[in-house]
Amino acid sequence: MNQYNVSEVGCVIPSEFVAWLIANGVVAYDIKAAYVAEGWRGIAAVNQLPAGALILQVLTAHLLHETTKGHMSQWHPYLAQLPHDYTLMMNFNPEHVRALQAPHAQQTATTTCQQHQQSWTEDKGLLSMLGLPKKWCSLKAWLWASSTVCSRTMHVPFSSAGALTPFGDLHNYHPPPPPHYPEIEGVSACCNQDRVQDYEDYGDGGYSESFQEYCLYARKRYCKGEQVFLCYGKYTNLELLEHYGFVLAHNPHDEAFLPLSAFPSSFATYLEQQCRTASHCFLHCNGIPGWQLLQDLRCYTATPMERKQLGHLAIAGQRISLAHDTEVFNVLRSVCDSVLNQLGSSLGRDEQLLQLAAPDDCMQAAVSWRVSYKRCLHAGIQVALEALAALDTLAAQA
Repeated sequence: MNQYNVSEVGCVIPSEFVAWLIANGVVAYDIKAAYVAEGWRGIAAVNQLPAGALILQVLTAHLLHETTKGHMSQWHPYLAQLPHDYTLMMNFNPEHVRALQAPHAQQTATTTCQQHQQSWTEDKGLLSMLGLPKKWCSLKAWLWASSTVCSRTMHVPFSSAGALTPFGDLHNYHPPPPPHYPEIEGVSACCNQDRVQDYEDYGDGGYSESFQEYCLYARKRYCKGEQVFLCYGKYTNLELLEHYGFVLAHNPHDEAFLPLSAFPSSFATYLEQQCRTASHCFLHCNGIPGWQLLQDLRCYTATPMERKQLGHLAIAGQRISLAHDTEVFNVLRSVCDSVLNQLGSSLGRDEQLLQLAAPDDCMQAAVSWRVSYKRCLHAGIQVALEALAALDTLAAQA
């Protein structure tokens, strides 16, 4: 394992920041800052990087309020190179919120914005008392600081707010392996389980109590020049947008929420009788319904006697009968169609919009999210059609 001189990164990060990293004990092993396809700047391997290699030690971290000290702060070289703007949901204006189109996403964005504005209202008096310059007491400054803390800090045991990790926060995110989906006969999306081997562990980290350092590790073998990713948990695209300000085009943990209002009213009654909420009513990124949703739909289409005698099949992820599964997937197709028809634009139109220059980055992020949501819904329709075709074939053979 070779210690890499971070001064060799060229113009990827400012030279003042490079000097500051060296002076403050940031040690990088076989990695460097680089321009990358995903995320603009990132971390790339300098040499062959074996799995388990220690790739970063950050000896110190500090709270974001140091930014207000300007050049007087010892952290200024790091703070000065942070993004000037963020696309986390807390930065959305009403137009951005409307661009999400889906009511549940709009509600999430509205709530997030209100919470952070409320926090600013409660704390702006304290900011003034601290003697901060006026611009640092504004809502804009508060949202910038909050976005930095939310999207760039890493967990440490001694602070619930986390800690900023200079250079470490240049790593871009890679999702963990996909979940295990229900198996539905005749559905192609069930055949490869989203190729789990394509989603091996890429890298993670944690605070070392013994060394009093935050250490990041490579969890796979990297080739020279390959981007070194960091995985920090499972997130849907809506959660990534809310907490980190970006959306993945291929996120194995993305979900498309299906509002209860799109289902037959009798299904809502059934869920109420079972003391369940609509939180499990979603499709996976490939259109396959979640385990609990599929189980509930299978039990819902059965008679009370069938539930008593054959309900164990639904719990095990199996169909109760061909006729019942036909009804299940007709319901799912209808629900997906209904949700898509209630949104303000088509998937094709939104994909065209992404090819054009958006008015601002937040609008681009909002449209990107609704594209991923609609792709899940269209995949759900495809899953339903394939399942229905397979059921027809089985019925004809019976």
